[in-house]
Amino acid sequence: MSHTVTVPFKVRLYELDSLGHVNNAVYLRYCEQAAMEASESVGYTLEKYREKGWIWVIKHTILEHVAPAFYGDIIEVTTWISQITPASTFREYLLTRQGDGALIARARSRWVLLDAESGRPLRMPAEMRELFRPNGKIAVRDLKPMRGEKPIERAKVFSHQRKVQRYELDSAGHVNNAVYLNWLEQAKFDAMASVGYTTAWLKEVGITIVQVRAEIEYMKPAVEGDELEIISRLAAMARTHGTWEHLIYKKPTGELIARAWSTGAFLNPSGNPTRAPEELINALIE
Repeated sequence: MSHTVTVPFKVRLYELDSLGHVNNAVYLRYCEQAAMEASESVGYTLEKYREKGWIWVIKHTILEHVAPAFYGDIIEVTTWISQITPASTFREYLLTRQGDGALIARARSRWVLLDAESGRPLRMPAEMRELFRPNGKIAVRDLKPMRGEKPIERAKVFSHQRKVQRYELDSAGHVNNAVYLNWLEQAKFDAMASVGYTTAWLKEVGITIVQVRAEIEYMKPAVEGDELEIISRLAAMARTHGTWEHLIYKKPTGELIARAWSTGAFLNPSGNPTRAPEELINALIE
């Protein structure tokens, strides 16, 4: 029988974004905490990892947003391990609302166990493998592009500059994986604003863009003071949603530290899918 754990989280006021619901980056933080509590439930606590000199890092994450969550909702994160390979552990997550059982989001992360001092990957001990007991069940699958989307051949390329701040770091001393979602969202809206389509314009025409899916592959850690460049382009479009591709580079070396895909859905004032404004899409294409 697989080792499955459910952890409840009550939505706090400060976890809401400008749309009044929980931001996707918060869901990734819920998932990370649920993973830690799942580990603690079988005796592998933070203190034990520190004693052994081990650390878990996320190398790949997929998050799919299904329905909004609001202030006061209790979100239950159910997590389990689906697969263990010599180099990686795949952990799945289902986020549901307590009460009505509505599915809010689903996610999957590929974790790697490292030697904290050298940064080298470690093979999971047999005892740990037995405790976690992978079951092969996958919560969300890799889909690039999203169903129904057609590739954009001549998309404009946008550059977003940023410097890693101390408050973006986690206990491992590098940028937390959830922060990347905030970066991607900002890069996308900055790109649209640069061609004349600001959030104020979207509000005026009665359109909201919500991030319904994100996939991030982490190559190298980003640390305090790093100068970064995020290169973004509209990669694919369907009638009511589109996917951006983002490449995050460290300056001045040009080292690729992450690659990501972010899918946004266009909603009308009633919250229903609506056609993407043709003038906006044309402005994002050469």
